[in-house]
Formats: sequence, C-alpha cells, structure tokens
Amino acid sequence: MVSAGPDGSPALEMHDQNGNLRFKVSVEPDGSPTLLMGNQNQAARFSVSVDPDGLPALFMRDQNSDIRLKASVEPGGAPTLSMLDRNGNNRLMVSADADGSPTLIMSDRNDNPRLRVYEGPNGEPALAMLDQNGAAQFTVYVDLDGHPALSMSDQNGEVRFVEYVSANGEPALVMYDQNGAHTKGL
Repeated sequence: MVSAGPDGSPALEMHDQNGNLRFKVSVEPDGSPTLLMGNQNQAARFSVSVDPDGLPALFMRDQNSDIRLKASVEPGGAPTLSMLDRNGNNRLMVSADADGSPTLIMSDRNDNPRLRVYEGPNGEPALAMLDQNGAAQFTVYVDLDGHPALSMSDQNGEVRFVEYVSANGEPALVMYDQNGAHTKGL
C-alpha cells in the first residue's frame, strides 16, 4: 500500500495477512529515506536510514523497538558500531578513525566512557582506564620496539608516574610533581 504521513511524506507499506505492518519504506519529514522492518506484533526490529547530512545508519531493535545496536558512518568517514543498553546509553563502541586507527570504548551505566583500547599515534597498542570525566588515569601500552609501559595520571589528567622496561631490559620508574617536573626515578 502506498500512503502518505500526516505531513504528506510518501511511504510504501507492506502488511501481513493479519493486517500488521511488517515492512515500510518512507521519506521522513526531514527528507531522510528510511526502511523499517517489524515483527508479527508490529514492533520495529530493524531499520536503515540516511540522515539529512547524507550519513547512513543501520539500527537493530529489541522487542520494545528500542535501539540496541547501531552501525553508522560518522562525519569524516569513520565507521562506528555501538551497543546500547535498555536505557539507550552507549555501553560499547567500536570504531575506526578516518585513517583506519581502531578504537574500542566501554562506558558506564551513565554513558561515561571508562575504558578505551586504541592504537597510539605511532601504531602502538594501548589501554586506558578513564575517570568519570573521560580523562585517562591509568594507561598501559607497548611502544613500537616492544617495550611495555604503564602510566598513572592525577585528577587533571597530568601524568605523574611512569613505569616501563627500557631498551636494555631493565625496569625504570619516573615520577613527576604537580608542575610536570621530574622528581624521582630509577
């Protein structure tokens, strides 16, 4: 059945033998093309759209039609996969920057990023534990030569403690004061 919404936007709908809406292709009032598939109870379970800025997104929904998984391409070309909780908070996100650098972010129940696994500026793997404001407090990484290191930061995000294995295999420790001056080390 071809129909129009209250605002006159066009839609093509398909219903099952019981009259339940199962498939809909429409143009939303903002001009976004949308494809929606529903279950036998007419709950939306899957949709695909292109927003007014031309960015595509795919949504998978739970039995209440709440979005639980979103795959999209963000401005700048970064592909992103987000998993949301029942409250709509982003709990796990996997993305790749426009240059291809991967990132995984886990967020708390309040939608605050708390753990980030990422590729550093030189391609080194890193894991950062974040405070409630998203600042790295504890970071573990391996440099390009394969040497492991960890750092701890203060509440302002300033690195205060670094422990690493040097090129000769010896452990090393460096501490910094609140002004960033080297205070102690091994």
